[in-house]
Amino acid sequence: MSLTRGQAAHHIGMVVELGGRILILHALEHMGVVRSSMLDLRSMFWAITGYWRYVR
Repeated sequence: MSLTRGQAAHHIGMVVELGGRILILHALEHMGVVRSSMLDLRSMFWAITGYWRYVR
């Protein structure tokens, strides 16, 4: 199952609302995103949360 960018951002945004960075890391892991350095992960996190706020 592969998600589009919008679906991924939506999914991750819901995970964030449910509670915190531990959960978002697990969600990213499930989606196969966590394979990169923490710097990439951090910038991706801010990009996604920024996108999530924008689409709401």
